[in-house]
Amino acid sequence: MIVWRPLRGLAWRLLPQAKAAVAAGLSWWLSQLLFGSRQPYFAPLAAILTMQVTVSDSVTFGGQRILGVIGGVAVSLAAAHWLHPSALGVALLVFVGMGIASVVGLANLAVAQVGISGLLVLALGNRPEYAAARLVETVLGALIAVLVQAFLVPQDPIPAARNAVAGLAAEIAATLRHLSDHQKAVDPAQLGRRAEAAQAAVGLARRSLRYSPLLRRRRRDASDLRAAIDALEVAADAARGIAASLGALREQGGASAAVPLLTSAADAVGALGEYVERPSAQGAARFAAAGHKLLRAGQLGLRLLSAPRRAEVRRQIGAVLWEIERLRRGLGRARRRLGRA
Repeated sequence: MIVWRPLRGLAWRLLPQAKAAVAAGLSWWLSQLLFGSRQPYFAPLAAILTMQVTVSDSVTFGGQRILGVIGGVAVSLAAAHWLHPSALGVALLVFVGMGIASVVGLANLAVAQVGISGLLVLALGNRPEYAAARLVETVLGALIAVLVQAFLVPQDPIPAARNAVAGLAAEIAATLRHLSDHQKAVDPAQLGRRAEAAQAAVGLARRSLRYSPLLRRRRRDASDLRAAIDALEVAADAARGIAASLGALREQGGASAAVPLLTSAADAVGALGEYVERPSAQGAARFAAAGHKLLRAGQLGLRLLSAPRRAEVRRQIGAVLWEIERLRRGLGRARRRLGRA
């Protein structure tokens, strides 16, 4: 087991390269088999360049690649009577082709492909039949890349996304607890960076599953993670607001009044993180109970405003209560969207 574990890790790291190799080899073989191409370079080239992290991105890149090849072939054929393979001919072809593609609004990837395709057609055979064959090879290569990405050992992105979202929840919960402790320094700005990383992981998971027929059952999990990350982004923003208000409260000597609120908020955020990491009926029940506890804590916290305190202290306590209520409502929306709590 100890020996095989690093080998298994290496195999997973090399999986994207293996998929690209398979797609390139299949594209070359099928081009020769179906179209009789002797040197179908465009097919494996399109397969390699189309292969992206997710099936959705591969579809997008494949479409852009095909548009670029069409544009490059068209420009090269149109200029066949005036341009020849030379330094000046190449420069003019690339400038004109990429310029037209940029003006009509093609994406950067397609713009670059116009220049590449036009250059290759000009250099290797500026004839209509040659250009048509290269276009067919490009379409075949892009299609094979998408199919290989979708059906050959599709990678499940949900575990990594779960870890990222659960990690964000744990970070927010720890921050809320630390905010009530005068002895611990807290950097709420770090939550923003952690939230961006978790958002990226969830976005990658959703794109990965969009065109993955073998992983369709995981799309509900991705939707749940989207609901959780929406709530946690609100919680992270609320934590930053609470940190600012607590700083003022400490100067006024009233920060201790917010401790029960922060503890309940931390428990509720932590319960969401635990449920995201290990979904279960028990976890859903704990999340719901923590939400009810936070509601009661907020209701009790309203009494703090009626206590005889300085106006500035009441204002900062009110700001903390407002942020806690924002956090609670965000968690409540997540609980309803999850549909299991």
